[in-house]
Amino acid sequence: MKRIRVIFYMVVALFLLVLFLHVINRAPNQELPRTLDGMELTMEQEVYINSTEKIVIVIHNNKETEYTGAGGGKFPIDKLFAGSWYKVPFKNDTFTADALGIPPGETALMDTTVSELDAELTPGKYRARYGGMAVPFEVME
Repeated sequence: MKRIRVIFYMVVALFLLVLFLHVINRAPNQELPRTLDGMELTMEQEVYINSTEKIVIVIHNNKETEYTGAGGGKFPIDKLFAGSWYKVPFKNDTFTADALGIPPGETALMDTTVSELDAELTPGKYRARYGGMAVPFEVME
């Protein structure tokens, strides 16, 4: 009887651990637009190979005024798993708050170096997030 009780508690603890990890790694916003307030987010490439060194987004300012937002050279990446987006962890989750200015009608590039990630890019569907927007891309072998 004691053995069954121990196994039961171990299963419950494992379930709670998996649930906790699921909740903390799930991306906060599952639905994000590609365009927002005159800004548009696209990818430099829609498909990357898993040995790529950089992921690059293109930020288009379609407004009549200059866009000023956070820069810093890296942006969050999420991976689609079982119908939900999950954050891909970084070795250092600190994102700098350098300003990014984009004149009207212009574009800016921002990249994330894959070596900064605390996980391998495995084949699948991903998205890059920036400024309340997200744009999908795919990783293949």
